[in-house]
Amino acid sequence: ILYIVPLAWFASRQNVAFKQPLFVLGAVIFLFNGYLASGSRSSVLDVIIAFLCVWMLVKNKIPTRTAFLAGAVFFLLFGLLGEIRKASTYLEGDFEWSNVDLGVENISEAASSEIAIRSSLDPDVVIIERVPKQVDYIYGKTYLAAIFFWVPRVIWPDKPHGAGYYTGREILEVGTGVPPSPQAEAYWNFGFIGVVLIALLNGMLLRLLSVLHIKNRFNKGWIIIFVVVITSSLSLNSLGVTELLQRLIFVIPILKLLRLL
Repeated sequence: ILYIVPLAWFASRQNVAFKQPLFVLGAVIFLFNGYLASGSRSSVLDVIIAFLCVWMLVKNKIPTRTAFLAGAVFFLLFGLLGEIRKASTYLEGDFEWSNVDLGVENISEAASSEIAIRSSLDPDVVIIERVPKQVDYIYGKTYLAAIFFWVPRVIWPDKPHGAGYYTGREILEVGTGVPPSPQAEAYWNFGFIGVVLIALLNGMLLRLLSVLHIKNRFNKGWIIIFVVVITSSLSLNSLGVTELLQRLIFVIPILKLLRLL
């Protein structure tokens, strides 16, 4: 979440930020900080999208060419970072560059192959097909994981997991997390009633977010919070809500420290 610091700098002094070496160094470090800490490639995409969103909100423009370029760069990064993670995992963290094929063709093939595999897993269809005939409803268990994200598992060893954990292990039986859509998660928890209730609640929260943004759209601190919200999750799924709450408990104090709130 420390990318919030260069992001706030960028929002406040956008025209001159990239001319300052300290900003550039901090932005590059924090771009990959999440990946180095957890191996999550989506953390890199989060930072790229956050900077693009702040630029759009401050300039009131859409950088079409820059957005396409950022997408192409991340596609290559997705493959490269995946190969690095794979090589490090196989060697139990003893990473060496010689074990990674840095050819653009290999990186592109690796990214395309993984995207195809992920696309072939359709958890929503399988959830609707198997629940409740083969797998029972879970009655809010995944939402408890989001509400009690702050409780350590040392204290609560049986604390529920997010929907992706159960979908991968109990529905698809692949042994890894596969997040379903918010609608499929709501159905697995409470059936069709859950789908309707989650949709209504999501609409109410989106309306509130829109109203707050209209009132505070020129406030740089609010712009950062707004971007954090829209890049975390605009839908009420357990993973998105957990990530959003985890970020906000750090983002708000950081913005107050920077005197942007």
